[in-house]
This record gives sequence, structure tokens and C-alpha cells, in this order.
Amino acid sequence: MNNLLPSIDILTKPHAADPFLQDTLDLFKGNKSGHMNSYAFNQPDPDIPNDPVRGGEYWSRMIDYARDYYLITKEPELISYSSTEITKHLPSCISAVELGPGEKTAVYEKTLPFLKSFVQISDFTAVDVNSDFASGASSIVSKKMKIPTRPVVGNFFDEELRLTNRQTTVFSLFGGLLCNFELEKGKAVFSCLQQKFLDLSLNIKA
Repeated sequence: MNNLLPSIDILTKPHAADPFLQDTLDLFKGNKSGHMNSYAFNQPDPDIPNDPVRGGEYWSRMIDYARDYYLITKEPELISYSSTEITKHLPSCISAVELGPGEKTAVYEKTLPFLKSFVQISDFTAVDVNSDFASGASSIVSKKMKIPTRPVVGNFFDEELRLTNRQTTVFSLFGGLLCNFELEKGKAVFSCLQQKFLDLSLNIKA
């Protein structure tokens, strides 16, 4: 019976010092949904012994083997089709920031077509929880667009990130992140969505 006590303790006490454990418990207890993205794309943390989170590694492997991944979605096609119409309503010269660009396939099929629809882009910032994704997107855009770029490693949903210099900035957010926003138990979906965008705007303001 005593062997069960640690398990009971894990389920009943908060774990502020271990956010991965707490978030996992919230997911399986039904308290929150759609809030595990930062782990899904993250890399092992060298400061955590035996870190179990290897999401970035497994995600990249899945992309390599799932050849039809981008063929079963209309997102790249939609971005290519609508980006020119979107940019008609925006300033001609902007600073661009992409939140969660992902791996190189996503950068080539989504990021670049969107950026190329602008008349002029002064610079580009790639923000991702995965340092390989952030640096990869920054490198690809730098080579293809011939503009200054920089990678920023951070969780834009949970961290305050100073990303702009008060120049007109366009933020883009594509992919599964848009379809997997967190829902809180007992709250209306629209209210959760409003709160998520509000939190996001506070984290990335100049």
C-alpha cells in the first residue's frame, strides 16, 4: 500500500517546479487541452538529466518518412493563393516575424511564399522553441530573400519576448499551432481563443 502513496501524491499536489509533469497531468485529467505544443517541437534540455522530451527530433524524423504530410493539407496552397491579397492591405515595407516556422519543408512551402508577396521586407525574425527550427528558418530566408535575419529561441505563448523595434511589423503564425490552442475546462471556446490571442499580443509587443 505504501508503494501507491507517491502515485497518489503526484496526482494531488501541484508541481510548479516541474512544468512538464504538471502540464501532462492537466492534459490527462481534462483540465486543459492543446497546451503541449512547446514539448512537441522542443529539443532535449541539457540542464535536465535524462530529459524525456525529444519532440523536435521525433517530429523531424516523422517529416522525413511521411512523404504525404504536406500533400494532405491545403495550407501551403491557401497561403500561396491568399498572400498577395493579404499584403495589398499592409504597408509596402515591413519587418516580418514568424512564430513557430518549423522545419525546412514548412519554411520553403509556407514562409517563403508569404514573405515574397510583400513589396519590401527590411528584416526577418524566426521564433521557435526548437533552436534548430529557428536557426534553420533564419538561414533559409537570409539566403533566399537576401535580407537581415535572426533566430530567437523561446516559447511565445508563455514567455515575454521583445521582438520588434517599433517599426511596422507583420507577425505570421501557420500550421498546427493555430488548430491546437488551449481550451480551459468550463470556458467557452471563443473566450479561450480571445484570451490566447490577447496573451500572445502581450508577449510579443515592442
